[in-house]
Amino acid sequence: MALLAARSFAEDAAAAKHAVKEGDAALAKKQFDDALTYYSLAISLDPLGTSAWHERGLMRWRRHEFKAAIEDLQKAVEIFPENAGFHNDLGLAKVDDGDLAGGIASYDTSIRLSSDCALVWNNRAYANRLARDVDGAVKDATMALQLDPNFARAYLNRGLLLYDVGEWEDALADLEKNVELQSEDRDKSVELESGGHDFTHLRIWILRTRLGKNEAADKGLREWLKGRKPGPDRAAECARFLLGDMTEAEFIAPPRGDFSRHALPRYISERGFFAGSKALLEGRTEDAQKHFETALKKDVLATEITRSIEAELKPLIEKPKK
Repeated sequence: MALLAARSFAEDAAAAKHAVKEGDAALAKKQFDDALTYYSLAISLDPLGTSAWHERGLMRWRRHEFKAAIEDLQKAVEIFPENAGFHNDLGLAKVDDGDLAGGIASYDTSIRLSSDCALVWNNRAYANRLARDVDGAVKDATMALQLDPNFARAYLNRGLLLYDVGEWEDALADLEKNVELQSEDRDKSVELESGGHDFTHLRIWILRTRLGKNEAADKGLREWLKGRKPGPDRAAECARFLLGDMTEAEFIAPPRGDFSRHALPRYISERGFFAGSKALLEGRTEDAQKHFETALKKDVLATEITRSIEAELKPLIEKPKK
């Protein structure tokens, strides 16, 4: 009887591994529903197989099913607690679900298990920024760059941190380095425009304009705009507004189309940030404050945009009334 049970377990484990391979193949073909089905089958066959829990968790994270992703990734961590990568991925899901403290704790564990991964240091830098620990975030992003001097995303992360504390020259240098590295190897680093919508080229335009480099700012942004693909493009709309090709009323008008529960507040906060930033550059501080405050009234999770809005708004609120 024990022999039969052992044989059955071995067969289930082998079948589970096969199901994971099928899931990976489906994922490579972007057949996401099929991949999810295979990973779930693997879990049913072998509940102690970490690969299936981990891969299904990542699938759910990519689909923005953050709570379900956390459950799967937590299970993978419980089965294999020494795997630093599992803790990192659990941190990603927690941060995206709004649990910054939990995400940072997962990154802490990942770094304790393996301290030589630039990606994890950069992920913790991002989470620390959202948690308003600017000093800790800058240190983490700098450590990521020490480990990988060509890590484009870390230059972006540190550049945004420096942007928020008003170190314009250093922020511009980091963001320009980010763009340079992306141009050299687009497969290695994906622009945040395609994910987090924290438009790097638009930030560069703002920084150059603030530093009096108006001609270079306009030229660079128009060249970037020409390279955008046709179709709906939120970043391109923001660029046209900054360049004066769209009025402020058009830019901040209520959006058209369907938006998810998180997407609409995000859209409004983005518009408020860029409208406020342009107003600041034009010396319209009262209008800038209004745009920033409107953006923060919306029910948004902590993002790189909201942290920048807070940084811009603080001196406006603290400025003595005339």
